[in-house]
Amino acid sequence: MPEKNASLESSSIYRERSTYFYLIPQYLLLGFLLFSGPVLAGNPILIFLEIISCWYLLWVLWTNYVTKFDMSFRPKSNARLVAKGPYKFIRHPFSTALILISLVLIINHSSIARIVAWILLVTVLILRIGYQEKVYAEYFNDFSLYKQRTYKLIPFLY
Repeated sequence: MPEKNASLESSSIYRERSTYFYLIPQYLLLGFLLFSGPVLAGNPILIFLEIISCWYLLWVLWTNYVTKFDMSFRPKSNARLVAKGPYKFIRHPFSTALILISLVLIINHSSIARIVAWILLVTVLILRIGYQEKVYAEYFNDFSLYKQRTYKLIPFLY
């Protein structure tokens, strides 16, 4: 179990308000994408991708629950850096799952507003990842080693 650099509350980078700066737009954009078109795909290929994406999201959520992270990406006081399951290859699998699920929704039912919302969602997620990595680098001693072994969002690409 890795040592923690400092408690989260005394972290110089962590600010609770900053987490909401990323989370509120993220969930508003996701809500818009979910409620502005059909949630279930009509094409068998898209249905398959939707099922795989949802399964992947559930795997990520289970891993987060077991390892004691909350959904605002803040490590709890007894959290440990996880490099198993979806985290073995990707540092931010929750964001990957959200991008995949929302992309299937966009492909299934496209409109200018939904495409703009998806682009904004991806932008917010990428900005959140930058902030999240700063918090984790300060909180976990071995985050830089983990960062060298993994990809941010897409295995073998990014």
